Amino acid sequence: MDVSKARSLLAEHGRQAHLVSSEALEELLAVNASRVVVGHIPHAGLSPGIIGQLYGGIFLIDGTYRALRSQREKIPFYAFLLTFDETMACMVDEPAVTPARATQEIREMLRNNPGPINADVSLSGELRGANLPKRMEEAIRASLTAEENSRLRLVFHHQGKTIPANKEHKHDGKEAIPE
Repeated sequence: MDVSKARSLLAEHGRQAHLVSSEALEELLAVNASRVVVGHIPHAGLSPGIIGQLYGGIFLIDGTYRALRSQREKIPFYAFLLTFDETMACMVDEPAVTPARATQEIREMLRNNPGPINADVSLSGELRGANLPKRMEEAIRASLTAEENSRLRLVFHHQGKTIPANKEHKHDGKEAIPE
């Protein structure tokens, strides 16, 4: 993740940091626990962190040690929240979103959350063939069980805009041609 870009996006919009609940903080820190150098925690400052959003889940882009110190010392932890599209814009090497990759991320979300979930899927490039929201949704749902599908709401994004899966998509004024 490009932390500098995340900071500049936040400065651009002049947002306020929000208090992170102790439950959410535990979930955020569980993701990064294996890469922590314990001796660094006491030296961390207490400024707000930055939280990103991908595939309906959240994660710390910046502030792991500050969050750990806050948790350890029972001090409230604050963080700025980036939108899905802002998070995607901060990715250094944006991964290609394939149905298999999206399904893997969605399955993990379903395992970690007992109720219904919204999963954001960012489509890059041209909306053609397997990259059409409808085709992507069909491929993802075909890989999931009926119970998993009943808990899932898919939301597709393309070039910073939310698009419904069943919408007809046009490219350069012409219908997208399936491959």
